[in-house]
Amino acid sequence: MLRSGHVQPKRPVTFAEIRTKADRTLRRAFVRWVRYVLLPRALPDVDIPQVDDLLEIKDMLTEHSRSWTHQWKMEGVAEGRQEGRQEAAVAMLQGQLTRKFGSLPESIQQRLKAATTADLETWSLSILDATSLDEVFGNA
Repeated sequence: MLRSGHVQPKRPVTFAEIRTKADRTLRRAFVRWVRYVLLPRALPDVDIPQVDDLLEIKDMLTEHSRSWTHQWKMEGVAEGRQEGRQEAAVAMLQGQLTRKFGSLPESIQQRLKAATTADLETWSLSILDATSLDEVFGNA
C-alpha cells in the first residue's frame, strides 16, 4: 500500500509467465494421462514404474522396451507351440476316428476343432475300447 491509501498496482503478468504455467499444467496432465490411461491400455500385463515427467517416461520406455519385446516374443512362441500341439492332436485323433469308424459327420469334426486338450485326451483313450462314435464322445 502506498501512503496515500492507494494500493500499489501489481506488475502485469507476462505472456511468457502464463505460457510457462500453462505448459507445466499441460505437461503434468499429459504425464498423468500417459501413466494412468495410455500405458496401462497399451501394456496391460506390464507393471509400469512410477514416473513423474515426460523425460522419465521416455527413459522408462527406452530402458524396458527390449525386455518387453523379448518377453512378448517368448510368450508368442509358447502360444504358437501350444496351438501347434493342439492342432496336431486334433489331426491325429481325427485320423484315428476316420480309420476306425469311417467318414466323420460334420458335428464330430466341429466338436474336434472346438475341443480342449482335456477333451482330446479323454477321447483319445476312449477310442481304444469304443465300438462306435457315440461311445467315444458320450452320445455326441
